[in-house]
Amino acid sequence: PRSTLFPYTTLFRSSVPENLIPWLFGGFVLTLFGFRGLASYRRLNTPLSKYFAITGISMGIAFFLWSLPFIFTTSEPVIRAGLILGDIFFYTMLITQTRVIWHLRFQRINYLWFFIPALITAFIGWFSFAKATLNSPVGVVDGVAEIPVTVVSHAAQAILLSLLVVVAILMLLDTRKQKTLKSKLGLIAVAALYMGGGVGGIANVITLEAQANTTPVVFLTYTLGFFICAALIVVFRIVKSK
Repeated sequence: PRSTLFPYTTLFRSSVPENLIPWLFGGFVLTLFGFRGLASYRRLNTPLSKYFAITGISMGIAFFLWSLPFIFTTSEPVIRAGLILGDIFFYTMLITQTRVIWHLRFQRINYLWFFIPALITAFIGWFSFAKATLNSPVGVVDGVAEIPVTVVSHAAQAILLSLLVVVAILMLLDTRKQKTLKSKLGLIAVAALYMGGGVGGIANVITLEAQANTTPVVFLTYTLGFFICAALIVVFRIVKSK
C-alpha cells in the first residue's frame, strides 16, 4: 500500500524481495536528502530547511522500516511492527507538507485549518492499514514481499500525496524569486523530486496493488524523482524565508 519513490531495477536482484528494492533506494537517498536539509537548517536557520529535513529523514526511516524486516527476519510480529511504524513516519512526512504549503503561501490563515484535516486523514489511513496488517499474513512469497492493502488506506494516501504535487508547483513558482543559477537549479530539483514522488505515488496507490511500481507511469515518475534527488544532493540550495 505504499507509494514508493524509486524504480524497480533488475540490476540488483538477489535474495532481497524485488518489490522492496525501490524502498531501499529511497531509504538511502531520502535520508541523505534529509540530513542535507538538516545541515542547511543549522547553517541558515530557515523554516524550509527544517521541513525538508523532516521530510527526508521521516521518509527514509519509513522506507527502511517497510523493507529491512522482510530481509533480515521471517518473524511476522517484527514485520508487522515495521510496517505499522513505517506508516507513522510516512504520514508524518505527508503532514509536514501542510506546513510547507502554509509557509510558502498561506501564513495569514491559521495553520490548524491545514493541519487538522491532514491529521484526521492520516489517522484514518494509518488505522485502516494497521488493522489489516495485524489481521493478515505478511512475508515473502515467490521473491515478493506480501503486504496488506486496503481501499481506505490507499484513498488516504492518494489525498495526502497530492500535497507533494502542490508543493512542487509552489516551488517552481518560487524559482522566479531566486537570484542565482544554483538557487534556481536547487529549487527546480526539489520540485522535480516532489512531483515525481507525488504523481508516482498517486499512480501507485490508485491501482490498489502493493507491487504497482513497475507500471510505465510509476516507473517513469519514480525514476525522475530518484535521479533528480541525486542531482539535488549536489546543487541543492535552500530557498530563503521571507
